[in-house]
Amino acid sequence: MTDSDGGQTDGGSKEPEAETDALIGTIIGERYRVDEKLGVGGMGAVYRGEHVHMRKPVAIKVLHREMTAMAEVVRRFELEAIAAGRIDHPNVTVATDFGKLPDGSFFLVLEYVPGKSLTELIKKEAPLPVDRALFIARQVAGGLGAAHAAGIVHRDLKPDNIMLIERGGTKDFVKVLDFGIAKVSSEGGGGLTRIGAIFGTPAYMAPEQAAGQKVDHRADIYSLGLVVYEMLAGRPAFEAAEIVGLLTKQLTEPPPPLPESIEEDVRALVMKMLEKDPEKRLSSVAELVAIIDARLGAAALPVDSTVLGVSSPRAAPPGEPPSVPARSAPVDPTVPTRPAADGPMEPAKRALVLATKRLSALAARTAFGESIRVFGRDVPLWLAGIGAGAVIMAVVLGTTLTRAPARLPAVVARHVDGAAPAKDMSPVIASAAEGDHGAMAELAAISEKERTAEEWLALAKGHAALGQVRSSLQAFRRAVMLEKELAGDPAMLKVVRRAADDEQTERLALDLAADRLGETGADILFDVATSKAPPKSEGPQIAKSLLDKDEVRAHASKALAVALALRERPRCEEAKRLLPRAIENADERSVRPLLAFTSRSGCGFLSLGDCYSCLRRGDDLADAIAAAKSRKPPKL
Repeated sequence: MTDSDGGQTDGGSKEPEAETDALIGTIIGERYRVDEKLGVGGMGAVYRGEHVHMRKPVAIKVLHREMTAMAEVVRRFELEAIAAGRIDHPNVTVATDFGKLPDGSFFLVLEYVPGKSLTELIKKEAPLPVDRALFIARQVAGGLGAAHAAGIVHRDLKPDNIMLIERGGTKDFVKVLDFGIAKVSSEGGGGLTRIGAIFGTPAYMAPEQAAGQKVDHRADIYSLGLVVYEMLAGRPAFEAAEIVGLLTKQLTEPPPPLPESIEEDVRALVMKMLEKDPEKRLSSVAELVAIIDARLGAAALPVDSTVLGVSSPRAAPPGEPPSVPARSAPVDPTVPTRPAADGPMEPAKRALVLATKRLSALAARTAFGESIRVFGRDVPLWLAGIGAGAVIMAVVLGTTLTRAPARLPAVVARHVDGAAPAKDMSPVIASAAEGDHGAMAELAAISEKERTAEEWLALAKGHAALGQVRSSLQAFRRAVMLEKELAGDPAMLKVVRRAADDEQTERLALDLAADRLGETGADILFDVATSKAPPKSEGPQIAKSLLDKDEVRAHASKALAVALALRERPRCEEAKRLLPRAIENADERSVRPLLAFTSRSGCGFLSLGDCYSCLRRGDDLADAIAAAKSRKPPKL
């Protein structure tokens, strides 16, 4: 096991052996016997122990006594307890107790994981076969997904914090450890930035974390990408003699290419996870799970491995240890079985298993092909069906299965024939629209085919609130495809307009405006085409080319249609025919081209002639200019 400091368990401490050995053989918290010291770190020690009443092995972390005087360190230790206690997932170590010793030291009791670290496996056997590496990564992603759904970002994921044990015939069953510097969203950060900077691991640190910027769940995706890279390459992506050099590489250098012997789609997947810009990475671990499941044959899964703890039913490649039990064992061994005579429990369990099968198969049938296209176009996936894990896990380990099927969550009920009416999703939708991770995870767990326009819109707003603009635009497109009226949503139109000024998202935003946003989309295109472009932006040129399309112009409002016609500098007689339309419909966007008609030069010999002499008779031009000045264009 590793210690809570993010370092190896066997070094780094300056404490006398006597202090850390003193607890061995004692009973702490009146119920935990300390049997053996597993390791010591800068902040505390880790012991193997046993619950004396339950005869159950446990791991016990004890904070060094002098560290209790540092409020920030104590707070960090408390946050680890909170983080580990919130996450209920078979691929994450479970925290079961937290307390204080008579000398003032704090202790944390965790599930004991008697295995080897991924670091050990990499040292002995790397580079690993692709499928084995992805099978390990898939389980890590499942555990991270549960953490992210609970509003927790790990921030120190690395091979030392990934343990491999044997469970149910699976030799590479993953346990993710050490949420000691986790970011717990509801805790407001807890003032732990300095501690995180000290104890984070530079070799696996996301660029935004290394730069001291805001960190969200995408930092964990980057770190996991580095772990996968190391499993496949047999070496870290970045190495340097000094920490400063290592952080500089994380911030500025792309990782060296993976060996060409690895399939192109797998190399592309890893590089997608290792994008320096969080906006360009996979937007969630659910996307990674869907891609890996497709490759490993998740369509045949009886039950999702990271939801219920049942391993993936695939044959081990030649030379690999058998990592998966036979397909004849579809029942989760951690869920106690009861006879059908016990009432509604059995129908609920069958409904749960059926729902999980359908969600897993749905993601597998569609995810892999789209992932290839995504990498080509730099567009994230929208296949989060497998993300139902967090919701379904709560059902399995909670009391739901002891009740009637009507207690199943709405996301499961949608996929079960004859299930009770789904619950009211309005509160979930409202929370998701504000960027709540748990609510967004619940909506993302719903099959794309089953997701409503309102749910897509909530996801779009939630992603926008979290700064995930590309994902927001994609979700908004799906919402509008289902319900055209949503194209006028004011909040999302602002997102589209802002995205059109960002070179990273301008094409996506402008295509959305042209294809799906109708009259307002045409207004956005015109605004971009006539605005001062940010440096390096191709937005105005793209917008102009889109406005030249007949199908886009067909959606233009009467006011915009006049402005577009006037800006084409028509001949005098054509301009004259436009003036009545301008008087009736033009707004401020037509003022400049109308004023251009007042010029009495530009044609004929030496351009001294009047190009628009036919407009000098009557007051139509003056009236058109006055009318245009009196009307404001739409606010975008």
